[in-house]
Amino acid sequence: MGDIGVKFKYLDEYNVELLKKVNQNINNLKDEKLNSEIVSIFEDITNEIDDSVYTAKESKKILISLFYALEIIRENIEKNGIVRQNEFFEEEKNQDSIAKELLEGMIISAKNEYEENKLRYYGYLLGNIFFQNDLYKDESNRLIRIIRTLSYCQIRLINMYVISQTIQVPILKREDYIKCGIHDYKLLGILQDTLDMIQKGILNGSGKLVLDVVQINPSKIKVQGCGTLLYNLMCLNKMPYDELEDLLEILSNK
Repeated sequence: MGDIGVKFKYLDEYNVELLKKVNQNINNLKDEKLNSEIVSIFEDITNEIDDSVYTAKESKKILISLFYALEIIRENIEKNGIVRQNEFFEEEKNQDSIAKELLEGMIISAKNEYEENKLRYYGYLLGNIFFQNDLYKDESNRLIRIIRTLSYCQIRLINMYVISQTIQVPILKREDYIKCGIHDYKLLGILQDTLDMIQKGILNGSGKLVLDVVQINPSKIKVQGCGTLLYNLMCLNKMPYDELEDLLEILSNK
């Protein structure tokens, strides 16, 4: 990794600490005497950060995502998760391995992300993909592309709708807005975000065709397909409950 003391002069104090934490997580994987492929591709990225390839802001966002990716990789290993084998780490015909391609996709997404609350979920998604043998290259790239297009509010909504559909007591409004109308800009924004995810196939209205925000019945919204994948792979169950309180207040069953 070169002369760390010299390279650190290009980073601010916050990024130096982040880089140390990321490097410590990489070293912990080395200590397992396993996962040499994972170690290698993560070291390549930290070398680029050492060499000041990215701006300070970009480095910060990339390092946050890397930290959480490595954290979830460590958690999976501790739970006896099996790192993907097959062709995942193999380079072919002068092309990067799938693992490296996905890591670079995450880095590009993270460094350009202006909602920093999303960064940990980029990391969780990538780290979990390393253990999903049934997720092929195209599907994995699609998930990274989808999360890039979602706002943090939409990510929170996925979590909230999963909670709503799994508990017995209704917590969200049990009728649509056709009769009562929409008189609040915050509510309108949330319903627009919901409709957008319905149109993307992340959510559904329990079989009901939903073409307009007033047709949305919050209690009937279900997470489906890639939405379920995103919920699981982004570890949205780790999201603090207070992140959902404003959404629950606006969509509550009152």
